[in-house]
Amino acid sequence: IAASNLTISFWVKSATSSQTNYSGIISKTPVTSNIAGASQYHIGISLSQRLRFVVGFSPSGCDLKYGSETTGDVPQLTLNTWENIAMTWNGDTIIAYKNATAVATKTSPSATAPTSKTDALRIGNRPGYASFNGNIGPIHIYNRALSANEVLHNYNALKGRFE
Repeated sequence: IAASNLTISFWVKSATSSQTNYSGIISKTPVTSNIAGASQYHIGISLSQRLRFVVGFSPSGCDLKYGSETTGDVPQLTLNTWENIAMTWNGDTIIAYKNATAVATKTSPSATAPTSKTDALRIGNRPGYASFNGNIGPIHIYNRALSANEVLHNYNALKGRFE
């Protein structure tokens, strides 16, 4: 998807507390790139089980990660537990959801939208980084930012399969 609005929603279960820093969960990145600045979009996990959400190209991308630059608490995965993660992007703001609850936001009004329709979509890895160690369930990618109610509806529709 090349879009000025985007939602990525998926179910995930981390199998180890020692993920390699920024292991890829979902990534649309050029094949030869291993730098965050080249991502069309990327969701990865840090050593501390915290998620990182990137949309667009740096330095004009929107990068929501743990640390002082975020508003709220970037989702941290619970070991060996199925959780629903969603990221919406409306062209300038990323909202991160964990189990249908908005937990963090970041705004970058000048963020560059993903433009490539040909870069590979990778599930469970990212060039230059380790593969994600765990399970990834259904993934939904939309070319629009879902509302909070739509994120909740999707969560409720599938949560029975993962409890």
